Amino acid sequence: MSVTGHDLWGPTSHRVVLDLDALAHNLGVFRSLVPAGTRVCAVVKKDAYGLGVEAVSRRLVAEGVERLAVYSAAEAEALLALGPGVPVVTLGPVDALPAGSALARAAVAGLLEPTVHTDDQLRGLDEAAASQGCRLGVHVYVDTGMSRSGFSPADLGRVLSAVAGSEGLFVAGVHTHLATADSDYGFACEQLRRYRSAVDGCAGLLPGGVVLHAANSYATLRDASFHLGMIRPGIGLYGCGYDDLAGGPRLVEADPLLPVVRWVTVIHHVARYAAGTAVGYGSTWTADRDCVLAVVPIGYGDGYPVSLSNKATMRVLLPEGGVCDAPVRGRVNMDQVVIDVTEAGGESGRLLGATVEVYSGDRDAPNTVPGLVPLAGTHAYELLCRLGRLDRGSGRASV
Repeated sequence: MSVTGHDLWGPTSHRVVLDLDALAHNLGVFRSLVPAGTRVCAVVKKDAYGLGVEAVSRRLVAEGVERLAVYSAAEAEALLALGPGVPVVTLGPVDALPAGSALARAAVAGLLEPTVHTDDQLRGLDEAAASQGCRLGVHVYVDTGMSRSGFSPADLGRVLSAVAGSEGLFVAGVHTHLATADSDYGFACEQLRRYRSAVDGCAGLLPGGVVLHAANSYATLRDASFHLGMIRPGIGLYGCGYDDLAGGPRLVEADPLLPVVRWVTVIHHVARYAAGTAVGYGSTWTADRDCVLAVVPIGYGDGYPVSLSNKATMRVLLPEGGVCDAPVRGRVNMDQVVIDVTEAGGESGRLLGATVEVYSGDRDAPNTVPGLVPLAGTHAYELLCRLGRLDRGSGRASV
């Protein structure tokens, strides 16, 4: 794997490595699916899904994304402090621009584009922008079936009129969010129909240059009808999501995305055990043969799910070359996991200090993030965001 960016943290016992070339490749995949001129708003909320917003956003901007999206005002302030050089869209509610804040400065510079969900938020932003002496571009969110915030399709005309009559605002975009683009193509199409109907009914109220957008990673991979004027890839940029597409069409026949994250640690204990030996809390695994077991110093306290107990595999890089895919044995502990390295053969002591890939960057390995998703009973978003639990600068981890 070509690593061009970040050995994201600390000593050799723990490392998360972000493959920025793979990130750029994945962005290129999304670019290839949409017509020239379709803009990309890269979603980097929650510290770029736990991988580090500074390194991720800098590379994405260098690769030409037109906008970056976060959720909250606090996330926007942190990202704006890095000087990304492209507008930052806040997907969650922002209703104030405190004087002297990074948000206020970005608003004046045209680098902040909040999403408005309510009338109160719209009024608050109008007053804040007017007080800063600027015209603030906002994105109007239309709820077409996500049912967690936003204006109804029937309210869109009223909201657009209110923005047009405001002192400090103009409409930069109108968007919706698709609840089931991964799992229920039919309902995603119904959401798009509701959105297009609302937008088409307000065509006379839409200013020139307004951006229409609805497509997340899943919708972008599904069907060109979702693409509109801008796409908002998130999980796909980080190498995940294609395997989640259930039913319905796909624009590409095989997964074109590359793993972006590689989480490695080292073996710090190796020993032989006899058949019949029980392992770990609850004795949930018992050896059915003589075996060699190794301990790696990570666990659920570091973000490795308990649900992978007795299910997952870690990849050991053998000192003499080659690999051994070592099953997890017993229950995942807070800060330790036992793996079975019997198949590595030879003298077990040679494995002490050997590198172990907790999450592999090799797309053919059994322990990539997408590969672990069904075993963990969760989704890739959670596995990546769990990496944000790793302690910054502690010597154990920092992402």
